[in-house]
Amino acid sequence: MTIAAPARRGPGTRSLRTVLRAHYYLLALVIAVVLYLVASASLGSPLGPDKLAIFAPLILAAMASTPAILSGGGGIDLSIGPNLVLANILFVGVFVPNGVPPWMGVVLVVLISGAVGALGGALSVALRLSPVVVTLAMYFVLIGVNQKLAPTPLVLPDNPLRGFATLWGGVFPGALVLILVPLLGWAIAARSRAGRTLLAVGGSAATAFSAGVNVSLARVAAFAFGGLIAGLGGVALTALISSADAGTSSAYTLVAIAAVALGGTSMLGGRGGLLGSAIGALCVSLIQSVLSGLQLPSSLLKVVYGGLLLASIVLSAVLMSSRKDPR
Repeated sequence: MTIAAPARRGPGTRSLRTVLRAHYYLLALVIAVVLYLVASASLGSPLGPDKLAIFAPLILAAMASTPAILSGGGGIDLSIGPNLVLANILFVGVFVPNGVPPWMGVVLVVLISGAVGALGGALSVALRLSPVVVTLAMYFVLIGVNQKLAPTPLVLPDNPLRGFATLWGGVFPGALVLILVPLLGWAIAARSRAGRTLLAVGGSAATAFSAGVNVSLARVAAFAFGGLIAGLGGVALTALISSADAGTSSAYTLVAIAAVALGGTSMLGGRGGLLGSAIGALCVSLIQSVLSGLQLPSSLLKVVYGGLLLASIVLSAVLMSSRKDPR
């Protein structure tokens, strides 16, 4: 009996996959451009730079989720969402009412969120437990803390951070400053030994360990970095809504992880970066804008939204697949 040779993929498919693996964010960028055009058409006018403030908390939540995922070992930090809201609540309900200068309040909430992220990473490393299990426990703990600190919604009448949700000089979006800070930090880190170490650990922890890399420290640092970005997400949220609500603690976690996957970062670790996650989050936000512009019934909104998001992630996963052609 003759066995047919497996069909080989054409050179176009291989070259496309090679390009996407080298520039993981390109597919998400193409999707974002298409969604922007569709959203602008469905809403009847182009989306302006002022809309970036609305998207900023989710963009920062997605970037905050990325370092832990890049570190490999199932490094998904489920506590990012409530950690981001904790920063928002601390600024609105604790620091401002007690006369802490706004700049110091921003620094404190970012550092506290970074410490929370580091704690999750340290516990998963020390206890040798899956980060998902540890951060899920922290997810519920932080939700409880948020509810204790803000049992009812808090309002910040004279919001000192409002400038981060407006256009500076009528042109430049203040929210972009908060987004650029972690992006620039990652751009520098990715070219340093620390960044290369993180990607090496995510690619193969055993190989990195045999090369003398402190795998545990690298993973804790990744969780801490994600926590710092979550703190900036809390700042962006405060700037946008001038209030704090513990009920939003679960709003960002899962959709942020979906944005990371859509942005081309490998959920197995070792490949990807913050830029792709930011663009992936922008895609998610634009999908919401498209659906709002189409005025779909609320009963269909979540179904269509989830379906479009799933289709985008599957397409990204297929094109970014690292499987070799059969020989």
